[in-house]
Amino acid sequence: MRKITLTLLGALTAVFAFFGNALAAPADQGSPKENWKEVFADGLFRADGTKLKYTDAFKKKRFVGLYASASWCAPCKHFTPRLIEFYEEFKDQMEVVLIGYDDTQDQVFKYMNDYKMPWLTVQKDSPGVAGYRSRNGIRGIPNFRFYDAKTGKLLVANEINLKVIRRIITGEKDTSVPGTNEDWDLFFKEGLMTANGKEAPLPALKKKRYIALYCASENELKCEKFTAELAAFYKKQKGKVEIVFYTYGKNKEEVLKYAKKTKMPWLVMNPNPGEVQRFLIKYKVRDLPDLRLFNAAGKELSKENLDLPKLNRLVR
Repeated sequence: MRKITLTLLGALTAVFAFFGNALAAPADQGSPKENWKEVFADGLFRADGTKLKYTDAFKKKRFVGLYASASWCAPCKHFTPRLIEFYEEFKDQMEVVLIGYDDTQDQVFKYMNDYKMPWLTVQKDSPGVAGYRSRNGIRGIPNFRFYDAKTGKLLVANEINLKVIRRIITGEKDTSVPGTNEDWDLFFKEGLMTANGKEAPLPALKKKRYIALYCASENELKCEKFTAELAAFYKKQKGKVEIVFYTYGKNKEEVLKYAKKTKMPWLVMNPNPGEVQRFLIKYKVRDLPDLRLFNAAGKELSKENLDLPKLNRLVR
């Protein structure tokens, strides 16, 4: 079996290099608390310079994230757009405050306006902010620390992947730990399609007794041959098993083009890079094609099962 394609592996390597400093663990029960009255004694500011009190900014929010960043920071340029997208999704529950590392307040405001940051910032180098930076030993950026907005309790020490924070906000279970069942609602959050691009409802998928996740690549000759063999298996077992094709580093059009080319008769996962990345890491996917069988509840039943006669016996 040939190794996973350079395209897929290269994309994963790039992602892991930036975001792969693991999912940050939530802070423990002895976590320190920040005194917002002290930290924000000089007020908070919008990107246009409008000043407001922290009590007004936080009064309807459950959480607050303090984002240490600067316009000259290369990793920040990658993280900031992702944080903006995350903030827009959860802005009714969380506030973000920029701790600017640019040289002047005007440069901080310019940084905010250039990126259209929708959140707040602080008075640069005020005593409260200087104390926060010193107390938390912030040396490198980007640094994103997540707190309870009411109590100031630290919930996550430093998180630039945002998955842990998403789970705290939504209450979603952590499916990244080996042995835990998959959460299909989360995994297929971006939706399912037929190879012709027609939308497929998730409830229909979960009515099947088994779900098989299939990863293949057009750069691996063995994948095309196995896809044809798998289609014959699917024709016999589609009353019990639904197969879902997924891949990494491809957009919707590219995924559908490959599915049509290889005449896949099953469903196709609308690209969800974050969930696919988690899945590939959790199950240590290294070679393609890769096929894994689950029950409807998300429990893995077989690993890297390319033995179709054996798979036939498993789903009887």
